[in-house]
Order: sequence, then C-alpha cells, then structure tokens
Amino acid sequence: MTVGFLSFASKVVPASRPFHRRLYNALTATSRTHHIRVSSDIKKDHSWWQTFLPQWNGIRLLHLPPQILRLWTDASGQKAIWGYFLKRGETLSSLHTPAQLFSTTVPQRHKAKHINFKEMYAVLHALRTWTTESRAGRIKLHCDN
Repeated sequence: MTVGFLSFASKVVPASRPFHRRLYNALTATSRTHHIRVSSDIKKDHSWWQTFLPQWNGIRLLHLPPQILRLWTDASGQKAIWGYFLKRGETLSSLHTPAQLFSTTVPQRHKAKHINFKEMYAVLHALRTWTTESRAGRIKLHCDN
C-alpha cells in the first residue's frame, strides 16, 4: 500500500522517484509470502518523505516539454554518409538551413568496413555535429539499420 501511494505521489512531487526505488527493489527481490527487510537505506528514503511532504505546498511548476530533435542518418556502401535534423515544430516541408544537413565521404580507413559500421558512424557523426542542439532534450533517431 505504501509503495502504491508513493508511486502516485511521485507523479506530482518533484524529484521524488528515487526515494521509493529501493522499496520497489526490495519488493521485487522477495516472493509474496515473505516479509521484506527494511534496510537503513529504505529508512532514509522514508525519512525523506516524512520530512518533505509536510513542507510541500502542493504546487508544481509546469515544465516545458523537452526539445525533441528528429534525426535521420544513412550510409552508402563505400561513398558517403549523411544526416538531417528537425527541431520540434518543424516539418519536412519547412524551410531549412544548410546547418540542418551534413553529407560527407566515408574516410578511407572505413571504406572497406561492414555497412553496419558505416551506419553507426553516420549516427556518431550526426551526434557530434549537433551536440549543442541536442543537449536540452531528446533525440528520435531514424536510421535504416
């Protein structure tokens, strides 16, 4: 019952999920017929809840959803890799800048490698290219491998 309440409360109490994770782990480690041992770590988590909940005013500031960067990559057999990205709200038909696209030849040392390596190399190159754009959010990666 306590675990269910804490799970429900953690949806609105900021940064609270880690403070009931150990209780979940203890429950999953035993069968239903056994009692769980309340470790000192679980007691510390419970203490956090007892201290925090009476002080919390019940107001949670709304957070903007994370930026979603949609990223497409591909690689050809021996010639090139390419990548393209869109930020939230942009569509494929939107006007795009050259900064949203890269196309480059596969380095000579990688030309003989398997296509799977080249596909992942394209992903790595894209992540390196757009690291600053992806820091504040999530990436949805579209690749064919």
